[in-house]
Amino acid sequence: MPDYGHELMLGTFITPTVHDPGRVLRVAELTETSNLDIATFQDHPYNADFLDTYTLLTWVAAKTAGLSERHEPSVASARDACTSRRQS
Repeated sequence: MPDYGHELMLGTFITPTVHDPGRVLRVAELTETSNLDIATFQDHPYNADFLDTYTLLTWVAAKTAGLSERHEPSVASARDACTSRRQS
């Protein structure tokens, strides 16, 4: 399988539910203690059941030291589209 010039990174894809924000942080911390590279979060700003992604990234970054947190670019365009529509 080609790597397209990218380093292989392993991690978690955490659902940022508002119903248990502590669990979201615990999974991110477990990701770090398991020596995985990255914690990712989906971003659906129109979904009231999800935490705000940018605030969550800041919270996780403050509580971890060795993780690379990433805002999934495949969903970033949905946030941009929603923002653009609100400004119109």
